[in-house]
Amino acid sequence: MGMMPVRNNKKKALNLYTRQRGASLIEFMTASMLSLIALAAVGSVFISGQKLAAERSKQLLLMQNLSDTLKYVKEDIKRAGYQKSGGGSAILSGASNVIHTWPTGLSYVYENQGGQLQVVSFKQRDSGGKKVVSLCEDSTSPVLVIDSCSGYTSMLDQHQIKLMKFEVQTTPLGNGVSSALVTMTISGQLRGDSSVTKTMSATIKQRNWQ
Repeated sequence: MGMMPVRNNKKKALNLYTRQRGASLIEFMTASMLSLIALAAVGSVFISGQKLAAERSKQLLLMQNLSDTLKYVKEDIKRAGYQKSGGGSAILSGASNVIHTWPTGLSYVYENQGGQLQVVSFKQRDSGGKKVVSLCEDSTSPVLVIDSCSGYTSMLDQHQIKLMKFEVQTTPLGNGVSSALVTMTISGQLRGDSSVTKTMSATIKQRNWQ
């Protein structure tokens, strides 16, 4: 059996060395550049997702504030005109409807659980130079008092929400004091970000306690 020539072994070793040598500087630079591009793409997607999430969170905050305000009024206004006795709806003195309205507010009266007549007012007013939707409740005689009520409570978070408008409209449905639709429209803006705005409306029909 013959021996393999030494020259052939050296040639194979040289070829093996040539095939196994490391990547060149250009290859490293190309690979690094591709990695940076991939990282930039992933980072861009992540940042965009964070911005969208933050924007959505702001919109939800504003929507929740406005929605809660309208919901509170809608739930409370169902009691407008209620009284246990008397054979009719309780109405504010001097008012022509159970729910007395004006362009920036509304007021009504009902008998509470303690048997007292509860006067309730919701209206747009200025508080420290800011527009707010305020609630005032007073257990007194059913007199029509719009601006003299004390102890107003803001319905919105004044530190985060800027009220743009609170409008009230009444649509008569007949000749009776219980025949009317009341439409409330509220618009707000997120403080510090004027791009986040929202307008919501709600319509309530006066209940008939006859």
